[in-house]
Amino acid sequence: MTLAKTAALTYRANVANYVRAMKVIKGSKGLIEGVVCRDELTQEEFTVATKSVVNATGVWADDIFTMTEHETSQRITPAKGVHFSVARERLPADVATVLNVPNDRRSIFIVPFDDAPYTFVGTTDTAYQGSLDEPQCSPEDISYLLDAVNAATSSGLEASDITGVWAGLRPLLAPTKGKSLSERTADLSRRHRVSDTGDGAVHVTGGKWTTYRQMAEDAVNALKPYFPGLAKVRTKSLALYGVNAWRPTGELEIHLYHRFGADAPALVESIHHDARLGETLIVGQPYVGAEFVFSAHEEMVTSLTDLLTRRTRAHLHDARATLAGAAKIARLVAPILHWDEDQITGQINDYRAVVEREFSAAGLVL
Repeated sequence: MTLAKTAALTYRANVANYVRAMKVIKGSKGLIEGVVCRDELTQEEFTVATKSVVNATGVWADDIFTMTEHETSQRITPAKGVHFSVARERLPADVATVLNVPNDRRSIFIVPFDDAPYTFVGTTDTAYQGSLDEPQCSPEDISYLLDAVNAATSSGLEASDITGVWAGLRPLLAPTKGKSLSERTADLSRRHRVSDTGDGAVHVTGGKWTTYRQMAEDAVNALKPYFPGLAKVRTKSLALYGVNAWRPTGELEIHLYHRFGADAPALVESIHHDARLGETLIVGQPYVGAEFVFSAHEEMVTSLTDLLTRRTRAHLHDARATLAGAAKIARLVAPILHWDEDQITGQINDYRAVVEREFSAAGLVL
């Protein structure tokens, strides 16, 4: 069982969405016997019987350590990184570029999005002390990135050029005992650590996206003491889902294939049945109605914010344009997600609040 601090409540293949781990239950021998969980959508609590837990919760890993060890844990040092997007015409880029930041021992990247006419810039790397649930980009972050880009290019970017902004937290390993925390989080290790505390809990800490398969392999292999018959993982030969013999023809099919792989023919078929599903719903972006419908059916969507910020890159590309198209998208998926008129309005308002909060925190005008 994998525990995330917030993980989700449409049950499919033993996966639950928007569920919070509340308590780890141990027996008289100190071994894990279950986890008390709470559905964050209904507030219902329930217990999952299990003899093992994989703590793969990123910056929230200390919360699960605290649950299993019953004492405060400080294994993780969060480091904030931010990015922003601009229209590609304001910052043309055919390939990813690395820029040195003047008067700083860091670099930033300029990367073209491959699925929309936007370029994104980032990232920063700063110590973070705020809420883990919703880190925000600050005006200082924006200035840092703008100054770095403008020092190396002739683009003359301004804050008003920014179309999307986002922040995230790296779950860096805290310094080992006897070593003090450097003021530069960039100096901390990006390596991961998998530890078995002997009670049924396997903890995955540190790491980054580029080593995710190795992290997963190490975590599964660490479960072997609790499952003696568990085969050793061989992810190098494991094919990723999404590849089959079907190949696209035409611009729309290519777009859908890049996004959905082996599932793309199902979206193409839905457009053949209803041509309206082939219409783009956000100005300047390639997403068509069939994509939002498919995500609502198949990708455990529970909210409009899920759709726009987590199932597509629409929000990252251009939050203003995405907000302008939000009502049309909400009404398209409402029958699938069983939203009435009041719920549709609430979903739109919730997403608007996300956009307003991000732009306000960054000192940007919406």
